[in-house]
Amino acid sequence: MKLLDRYIGISVISSILIVISVLLALFTFMGFFEELDDIGQGRYDARQALLYVLLSIPSLMYQLMPIATLLGCIIGLGMLANNSELVVIRSAGVSLTRIAWSVIKVGIAMVIVLIVIGEWVAPQSMETAQNLRANAKSNNVRIASDVGLWAKDGLTMINAKQLLPGNRLGHVSIYQLDEQYRLVELMQAEYAAYQGEQWVLHNVSSSKLTDDGVKTQQQKSMQWDMSISPDLINVVSVNPETLSVVGLYQYTQYLRKNGLSVGRFEQTLWSKFTTPIITMLMVLLAIPLVFGSMRTVSISQRIFIGVLIGVGFNILNRLTNYAGLVYDLNIVFYMFSPIALAAVFTYFMYKRVY
Repeated sequence: MKLLDRYIGISVISSILIVISVLLALFTFMGFFEELDDIGQGRYDARQALLYVLLSIPSLMYQLMPIATLLGCIIGLGMLANNSELVVIRSAGVSLTRIAWSVIKVGIAMVIVLIVIGEWVAPQSMETAQNLRANAKSNNVRIASDVGLWAKDGLTMINAKQLLPGNRLGHVSIYQLDEQYRLVELMQAEYAAYQGEQWVLHNVSSSKLTDDGVKTQQQKSMQWDMSISPDLINVVSVNPETLSVVGLYQYTQYLRKNGLSVGRFEQTLWSKFTTPIITMLMVLLAIPLVFGSMRTVSISQRIFIGVLIGVGFNILNRLTNYAGLVYDLNIVFYMFSPIALAAVFTYFMYKRVY
């Protein structure tokens, strides 16, 4: 049976690799085309745009894996069916359940690969890509993951430890220098928010160095003139897709503690659990789609059916996610509703085959 597992596995995996390669090539080209509008901003040129798109590939692969797995399984098994190989295998006494188990093993391998990409590869590559893009777009801003955002505005140096959604900066330090580049004033704020076309510092502590010593002052809030635009903050602020499960959990806890919106980050956190489930479900769905028709359906028809199902499920999943955020529904309900519907559909497809 190991020979059977290997033969079916090679057929299905090779088909999945072909599908994911085609999809990645298509979406990478589209991504580069979208970046053309930003070329020319600061030092952002075509070479850096291409590098940004290439670094985004692991994240893109993570998003495309479910539909690529579905299409790959349908194509791989479909080719075996059209060549009568599945008929020969079953004639040799191998049950449908045993053939399905060979395909499920491939699905388990794909889920493991997906988890590795989602937890380690994609977060690191996307963080590097975002930092590259943001640094190139602004000559005054430098980003490093361990120290947050650094910006230079004339004789003022600015550091923000946290880049928050909604045009916010957390734990801001402002260093004012004189003409000899000596520190004359240090201001620290709990956070800065862009309000009414103006940056506002909140819970500010300032220390001014004078000949008589250090003068300190506390303020609840104050206006702040800074050359960094909110658009740049949106580019370099925390992107949910760049965080691992642990990072997402810690960040959602931070947002709750500070009374900030957690919807998008909480949704991404739950998707880290639902995406592997969806990928495995796509594998299970491909089996009855192939065995229910065997040789009566061509490869092109199988691909068309697979695309319809994959795209339809993706649209349903996105609609329920957006609706859940807009209407503040229970996150477990709207994240797992599409999965439950797909599971029921898969169950009835298996009933037809068996």
